[in-house]
Amino acid sequence: MNATRAYCLSKRKATEDSPDGWSATCMRLNNKVFAIVNHEEGE
Repeated sequence: MNATRAYCLSKRKATEDSPDGWSATCMRLNNKVFAIVNHEEGE
């Protein structure tokens, strides 16, 4: 997940959040989701 996270966050104005109840992280640009990364066990 680290490589994917780094790539997504390299985009200008990219943000990340983990909504309550989700086992994933949402990557957003201008408040629009462009990637959802599932959390692996142990991460």
